[in-house]
Amino acid sequence: MGGNKVLDSTRFLTQNPQYVFINHDKIWEVAGRYSKEDLKIPRWNFGEHPSENEKFEDVVDTFFLCNSINFAFTDFETGEKFKSYHKGEEFVGSSAMWACVKHAIENGTPLLDADYLANFSEDDMEYVFSGNIKIPMFNERIYVLNQVGKVLKNKYDGHFHNLLSASKGKMFGRNGVVKRLTRDFDSFIVFFLYGNDKKVEFNKRAQLAGGMLYGRFQNTNRHPLFSDVDESTVAADYVLPKGLRDMGIFIYEESLAERVDGRKLIPAYFQEELEIRASTIHACNEIVEILNEKYGKNVNAWHIYAKIWSEARKNKETRHHLTRTIAY
Repeated sequence: MGGNKVLDSTRFLTQNPQYVFINHDKIWEVAGRYSKEDLKIPRWNFGEHPSENEKFEDVVDTFFLCNSINFAFTDFETGEKFKSYHKGEEFVGSSAMWACVKHAIENGTPLLDADYLANFSEDDMEYVFSGNIKIPMFNERIYVLNQVGKVLKNKYDGHFHNLLSASKGKMFGRNGVVKRLTRDFDSFIVFFLYGNDKKVEFNKRAQLAGGMLYGRFQNTNRHPLFSDVDESTVAADYVLPKGLRDMGIFIYEESLAERVDGRKLIPAYFQEELEIRASTIHACNEIVEILNEKYGKNVNAWHIYAKIWSEARKNKETRHHLTRTIAY
């Protein structure tokens, strides 16, 4: 990949796995099934997202803001998912966070104002993110929002849409959206060193911010937002590995399977967790390649991300792994 280093930097984690094994026959089976479907990238215009009549700049600011805190919606002690309500509709998980932001903005809370974010407090958190439980990683979210406000003030004249403009239609490369997010905002974790010498990148939330914008403005006069969107990988989160395991693409080593099914925490950056994320990225990339090269489709990571994420969410019988991190 040209400007996106995620595939290259994570490949070694899939080559001699200890915990996550990829069933490539199942990948071909799933790709064959998907080849018969009209795969779509969502417009991300559901009830919890900014409405279609909002200003372009406000939609951009909201999408980036929400993806800055788009992590961890399950209580790590009880397993209960965060829920909220907007206009009488219940939202769960990440959708609940988006609904809280939408509700707050519609009721006059200046969440798109950098000064407000820079001073965002515990009281603000409790007010904006009111739900069935205290939103997980409460204090970490305050830190992220404070930092977002300060960086936007110092580097982007107070708004994420100025960051988008500065990217000049690129997601990747030296001035692309992903590079700017991971370079300028500490909370958009860019990499870590494996064994003191391997630089590993996932960039889940930074890629997702760009991918969601691309989806929102597809087939509009703002499209294409990014000329290099096909370099994206899927956003390695909690839901996609669950979906891949549901389909038989992932086979977990016995001790890992027991921990996932038993809702036991898997520490961030431990071998098990790294293999889950890396294998997610590479299995989905293989599906994309098969669809395009064998079946003549024209799809990218965001088509597959949306498809598997949706299927995984529909299956209520299985569980995703739990890792306490702001990385996804």
